[in-house]
Amino acid sequence: MKNRVLIQITFNYETSVLEKDILQIGTKFFVPSKMKGKAITGGSYRKYNEKKFIDGLVKEEKTDNGFIYGMKDELGNWVTFTKALHYVNVSMCLLDAVYDDKMIQIMNEIDTIVCKYNVIVARVCSLEDDFWQNNEDPQFYEVYGKSMEGIKTKYSTIYTGEQIIDVEYNPGHSHIANEIWFGSCWSMWFSKGYYKFIPKEVLESFKSCFKNDSLKDDVIKIVLHPRVWDFALTENREKQWAFRRWTGIDEVAHYYMNQSKISNDPAVSIDSEVNCQHGGLKRITYFFDNKDEIVPKSKAYKSKTYELDETGTVIWSSEELMENK
Repeated sequence: MKNRVLIQITFNYETSVLEKDILQIGTKFFVPSKMKGKAITGGSYRKYNEKKFIDGLVKEEKTDNGFIYGMKDELGNWVTFTKALHYVNVSMCLLDAVYDDKMIQIMNEIDTIVCKYNVIVARVCSLEDDFWQNNEDPQFYEVYGKSMEGIKTKYSTIYTGEQIIDVEYNPGHSHIANEIWFGSCWSMWFSKGYYKFIPKEVLESFKSCFKNDSLKDDVIKIVLHPRVWDFALTENREKQWAFRRWTGIDEVAHYYMNQSKISNDPAVSIDSEVNCQHGGLKRITYFFDNKDEIVPKSKAYKSKTYELDETGTVIWSSEELMENK
């Protein structure tokens, strides 16, 4: 499996992929030789032609239908433009040699795009690590000669009696809820559209990372550790877990996936409008110990509660000591 970086950017539905900065993000870093798209190739890859590719996208964007358009070279670099039901996504994969050579330019490009357009969330990570962190099939370990030691399994809810890998025990596993990514990886960008899921104050107060920067246009950029390729280091895996714990991102994802696990001792509690007392549409409570680490409610020293409106703006917040503390 080749060493490559994965770049994913999620835009609001109204965003056009024909915007110059977005459309050219791939061709700035590799020369495409193949393209695909329903209106131009029927969905299979054929020889790349820039005019046909753009003309196809122009036609697609005039309809209300979703689409997937892609381009790639012969080495393994690729980019896809996807319009789904609610959001527009750009995914790009670059070989390690390409990324390492142009890392600063690539990261600056992402900064620009995230701040300039209606980006909800963006991320960069190792494609190989992302695969293994989210792979549920034990057979791949045998195929690639990887040890299953320490890997947690569970019984599949789809195939009776079949064991699959329980990725919830992996620090880099992802959830997709309402077409939005929830997870923890090397570099992450969050904008206004994400704050209705996790309050901005919670994201910008996360400290167990290499960088947590506030960019223009209300964007937060979090880099967990200096090098993208150092994902397997113990201290960097712990940073992934720390981000998950601090934001309660799994609890939030499960809530929006309608998979909320009923817990008598939650670290993060999410309530709907029914329980909001200050005009909010959602109420989130985080429980902290006396070192400001998120912990289960039974071990908490204090709690912080936020009420959010439909845009994710915090309209009310409160910090309280727990009883008997």
